[in-house]
Parts: sequence; structure tokens; C-alpha cells
Amino acid sequence: MLALDRRYLRGAGVDPAIIRSAALLSGPYDFYPFTEQRGRDALGAWPRPAETQPITFVRGDAPPILLMHGTADTVVQPRNSQRLAAALKASGATAVLRMYPGKSHIDTIKSLSPLFRGTTSALADSVAFFRTHDAAGLKAAPARPT
Repeated sequence: MLALDRRYLRGAGVDPAIIRSAALLSGPYDFYPFTEQRGRDALGAWPRPAETQPITFVRGDAPPILLMHGTADTVVQPRNSQRLAAALKASGATAVLRMYPGKSHIDTIKSLSPLFRGTTSALADSVAFFRTHDAAGLKAAPARPT
């Protein structure tokens, strides 16, 4: 939502342009109507349900977005990332979709941890995306003292 709906950052006194690119991992971006109880519990009372959906705020001038999702994710359906990527591309925004075959919600998220880094290429994909799409470019981390 921070990358797409400018109201949140503006409301906090932050210029939304601070987000130059975003990497999103296995997220719920287009899940209305709320067919599952947890969605109803979390957001069902909101008077304007469309405002709970990141896909509602797609715009052509959105920062470049990388969407990553496991094809075997049953916690957040892969169609969320697929639909958001398609909507962003249709609006003229830059969107890259990476699907990890046979990987679950947990597989994808835990792959960011050093212990499970080889589970998916999500971390390497994110770094490569930021290096390509961050207007200021990522600066190399300073060398650690040995």
C-alpha cells in the first residue's frame, strides 16, 4: 500500500517519492470480495472495501515493483501477485513478476533467512531489481572489519 497509495506517506508528512522501487513478497493485493474468514475479520467492517485492496491504487506513475510469489502458496493465492502485476503493466507502470514453482508461502518468506537462503532466489531477485530500478542506485555496503 505504501508504494501505491500516496495517502499513507503524505499523512505521515513524508514525500511519497521517497519510494523509488519496491519488492513485494507473497502479499494480498487483490482479494475482495472477502471469501475467507480472516479477510472478513481483518477488513470486513471497512466501509469502502476497495480501499483495502492495493490493486485499487494502481497508477502508471507507480514506482517499479517486483512481485514474488510461490506457485504452491495456499495462504495468499498467487493470483494476487499475478493480477497486480498485470494491472500495473496495463497502467504503464513497471512491474516484474517472479513465480517460484512449487514453493509455498513459508518457503518464499523463509528464503530471505540465511539458514534457508537457497529455497528461492527471492533475495537475489530483490537485490538485482533494486540495483536496476532504484534511481539513486544501491551503494555497495562498506567492507566489514575482519
